[in-house]
Amino acid sequence: MPEITAASGGETARLEARARKLAREKSFLQLSLTLMNRLSAVPGLENTVGTMLEIVLDSIGGANVIVYYFIDDDIHCADVFGGKKQLDRIDDDLVNRALETREFVEIAHAFSDTKMLTPEFTSASSCAIPLLVGPDIIGILKLEGMFMAVSEVRAHFQPFFNYAALVLKNEISGHTKLKKAYDQLSETNAALTDEIVKHRETEARLRDYSDALAESHEKLQRAYNDLKDAQTRLLQQDKMASIGQLAAGVAHEINNPMAFIISNLSSLGKYVEKLAAYMDEAEKLLAEQTPALLETLERERKRYKIDRIRGDLPELLAESLDGAARVRRIVQDLKSFSRVDRAECSSEDMNQAMESTLSIAWNEIKYKATVIKEYGQLPPVLCNPGQINQVFLNILINAAHAIETRGEIRIRTWADGESVHVEIGDTGRGIPQESMKRIFDPFFTTKEVGKGTGLGLAIAYDIIVNKHGGRIDVKSEEGTGTTFMVTLPLVKPGCVKTNG
Repeated sequence: MPEITAASGGETARLEARARKLAREKSFLQLSLTLMNRLSAVPGLENTVGTMLEIVLDSIGGANVIVYYFIDDDIHCADVFGGKKQLDRIDDDLVNRALETREFVEIAHAFSDTKMLTPEFTSASSCAIPLLVGPDIIGILKLEGMFMAVSEVRAHFQPFFNYAALVLKNEISGHTKLKKAYDQLSETNAALTDEIVKHRETEARLRDYSDALAESHEKLQRAYNDLKDAQTRLLQQDKMASIGQLAAGVAHEINNPMAFIISNLSSLGKYVEKLAAYMDEAEKLLAEQTPALLETLERERKRYKIDRIRGDLPELLAESLDGAARVRRIVQDLKSFSRVDRAECSSEDMNQAMESTLSIAWNEIKYKATVIKEYGQLPPVLCNPGQINQVFLNILINAAHAIETRGEIRIRTWADGESVHVEIGDTGRGIPQESMKRIFDPFFTTKEVGKGTGLGLAIAYDIIVNKHGGRIDVKSEEGTGTTFMVTLPLVKPGCVKTNG
């Protein structure tokens, strides 16, 4: 029996260590998803590059972050302090080594090299990170004077670097297409101007031609704006699809080992109960032994803290099972959220959809607000669940951003006839009355420059009103807060259930 006890103790330690490792990996997974969402929300090449640099500096740290990227045959360089320039060649040996090897390249600095005055740090390093999409190298990230080990950076942030490379590639492609379209438009305008100059001799014809030209130019501008808007939406959908694929893959990889952990912890709990029962029976038998033997047993019992161990084991097992269950819930929420790019219809519980979205957005909310829930009994809604999750996510993130210090986010749901209502309110700074009529317009935002894209509520409006035949209403008072109410019909127009 001592051998069984020792083996069980070792198994407990191994499982506890594995549970701690998974909890740490879960934390970095949530951080990576938050960073990807933040990068996905930014349109345009310049904004994407600036946000990427800010994210890397905020998450990893260091004295400076620089990105080198390539547009056609041109080399572009930007740093986190706002410096931007175009280069004829790259003179940085560290960056050139990363370009050649396509691997992480690190160089260590002595304390005197860092020019830091903080005595807690005695060494630092710089590293160059290739941004790859398949065999193609999109750019190089250089981190200067960082104190995090390169092995940790690689282990915890590689998914973000892969995603950043894909986003940067898409933005460069979009930038190139827009530049070509702009050049073509400029050439067209130049040709039209030449025609106007040639026909100035005839005032009447010039007036007629100018009117026609103005009308044509206005249509061309509208078409250009529509094309730009459509392209931005497509890029946004592509980014969200990439997040969905990543989330689904990670969820699948975590799900199987979590099942083993939960099963083994349950079995371990039963074994501990049997061992405790055995020890109780053994103590009854030993009570009949000599006082000297009993005194020795009691001394050894105290020496090895048997009573404390027996008291702590059930609580430790319960906490481990609870932690494993929380990880499993997060995995299920990731699976649910990963459907954001799918077009299928299914019957969904809006309360469960809200819970899944809260789990995904929790890292963004928990430091800013207390969430108060008032869920009603709801019938299932036949809808596109990924799109509805996206709407809830956009509104919840906006609510968290609107709260400056600490506040509340209130969520209330109820059913009314053939509709389901979801109300999300916050105690943030509110929306100015003059902006209320424009909050659903594409690219309109009340946030600071560089903080928002102006697409979140426009996408939410399109999903709820145009794609699901519902309503989205808003009430706001400056200094008090904002409340959004989403109303959905029980069946999305044209929706056919696909999941049985």
